[in-house]
Amino acid sequence: MPTVSIGGVDVKRITYRGEPIVTMSQVDEIHQRPDDTARRTFNENRDRFVEGADFHSLTSDEIRTMSQLGIFPSRTARANVLTERGYLKLTKPMNDDRAWEVQGDMVDVYFAAQEGAIDVSRLPLSKKLKTVGDVMHGFSRLAGLLGLKGNQRALSAAMATQRETGVNVLELTGVTHLKADISQQFINSTSVGERTDPTKTANEVNLILEKLGLQAAHRIPGKRPGKMRIAYWDLTDAGRAAGGDIFDTGKKDFKGRPVKQIMWPTSVIALVQRQLTETLL
Repeated sequence: MPTVSIGGVDVKRITYRGEPIVTMSQVDEIHQRPDDTARRTFNENRDRFVEGADFHSLTSDEIRTMSQLGIFPSRTARANVLTERGYLKLTKPMNDDRAWEVQGDMVDVYFAAQEGAIDVSRLPLSKKLKTVGDVMHGFSRLAGLLGLKGNQRALSAAMATQRETGVNVLELTGVTHLKADISQQFINSTSVGERTDPTKTANEVNLILEKLGLQAAHRIPGKRPGKMRIAYWDLTDAGRAAGGDIFDTGKKDFKGRPVKQIMWPTSVIALVQRQLTETLL
């Protein structure tokens, strides 16, 4: 789950059936209210909220799944979550400075998420920069928890931010290359697979690197009609920024041309491992 900053509070953006929702405890945390304030207010005004439009009552299986993700405490018996409309109804009576500060960000950032992406295209530049910055800050913290450092951490956060918002942070800031750490060893896709999942072939690893946007396949018609095959791989700008480079293997193909190969710094292992983990979730 991506993390965004709302009024200085880092919160996980939760979706339910493709729709952004917020828990009662998140409302308390964001609005800096005592624990259980939102739930109590909701229960006292239950007849004013429409199920399916303002809130959703979760099943025991849904609660159990969300508890495993850290959204609810373990052994939570019942839980209601709010939609954007329900959140605005619940917080409408709040007229304190904190409410004025965070309600706009909740609408523009938190609830702007549709199908896992934040639409920042319609935001004014200052709000767009703040939103993208908050998203990247959240991803940077996650990358740090995975052990990424320096330029690799920055690149990982930038790639995740682009997937989430559609904004290429490197391009926006005019950065064309992030140098890999000098101390890093360069390895090929076979070695990347051996260090992440020994069951993965070099070809499978290459497809993962393509999915990450680090390299692109040059495909040509195969022997069978309608089938394409990969002739060679090209580094993308993101791949170069990640520290990838093309090396001469010292070999030649059947036409006598030098055979070259993309090599990767060992830091790319963490990116591939994360992609494999996300695929399993």
